Amino acid sequence: MKKVILLLSLTTILFTSCEGDQGPPGLDGLQGEPGISILAQVFEGIGTFNSANNYTLIFDYPSNIDVFESDVALVYLREEVNNGLEVWTPLPRTFYFDTGGFVEYNFNFTIDDVAIFLDSDINFGSLDPIVTDDQIFRIVIVPGEFAKHNDTSDINSVLTQFNLQNTPTTLD
Repeated sequence: MKKVILLLSLTTILFTSCEGDQGPPGLDGLQGEPGISILAQVFEGIGTFNSANNYTLIFDYPSNIDVFESDVALVYLREEVNNGLEVWTPLPRTFYFDTGGFVEYNFNFTIDDVAIFLDSDINFGSLDPIVTDDQIFRIVIVPGEFAKHNDTSDINSVLTQFNLQNTPTTLD
């Protein structure tokens, strides 16, 4: 029994005192290896949800924007302009009506486009034009790793981190 305890003690000491080579440093924030640029791009889409488009707006990426398989689209709805400042809310966004029911703006994306669509438990045809007409969306394409490890709920923070202008290309 003493030999077993001695053997276990030596094994424990051996494993706890071993240390391997230090691995390569990881990415901190937007830093990367020298010479590698981490890019994000932004554009704006304006459209009206109606029965003709099945309450879905599809925005193809502008030709000057390169989108990669690992990129992620972030979509923000312009809810209002308050004292000259635009108020942007990330999708999905749900609004509940005092009379009952809801409408939700949601989206999906591919490497070619972003589809923004409405979901509701009420008849789309009864929605007020303020909900459906001339809606403005800001779409930011970011690397997937950035979206995975950073808070993307504030569009201004995302744009600042990538040094992007808050005046994107507009699509109709």
